[in-house]
Amino acid sequence: VFSRAPGEVSPDAAIALAVGGSLELPNWATCLWPRPRRLRFESERFFECPRAIAVQCEPAFVGVARLFVKWLRELSGFVDDVVLKVNGDWDVEELVTIRLLVDSSTFSSTREEYRLVIGSEGIHVVGADAAGLFYGCCTLEQIIRLRCDAVEDAVLAAKSSLSLALGTISDAPSLPRRGVMLDISRHRIPK
Repeated sequence: VFSRAPGEVSPDAAIALAVGGSLELPNWATCLWPRPRRLRFESERFFECPRAIAVQCEPAFVGVARLFVKWLRELSGFVDDVVLKVNGDWDVEELVTIRLLVDSSTFSSTREEYRLVIGSEGIHVVGADAAGLFYGCCTLEQIIRLRCDAVEDAVLAAKSSLSLALGTISDAPSLPRRGVMLDISRHRIPK
């Protein structure tokens, strides 16, 4: 059980706010999996995502960025164009909607931890390593997909912008190793 800081809400309520809803938990909000450890959102302020999205990343992590861009391009209705900008391949004055960074110095753990910040100027996904960046992108993709799925009317989606509640999500693995136990004593063993 985690204690909540002032302004922090339950994971279910935070997910509902993140996708532009109210504190009432919609049926699809439980689809964000795995549940992040820390969620903090502002209920009154939103980031209006433009229809053309620019994703910026460092050259070493272009593989994660390409996968994330592929996911965004699969969304219909809210997103018209997604452009990948690798450091050195973009203009400083250009507005970048989503920045993907790796910075292990800002985290207590160094493995698979990430922080996802939805701010008024854009979205930042910072990972402690490449795996953390990947998991942060997975969480952001789920939130965007849940928000898109919430609007059932395709005509309404074509006229509206994607709005996400301003906030922060932080997550890290609970255990240093993951494993699976296969109990073959309870089932037939092929000969």
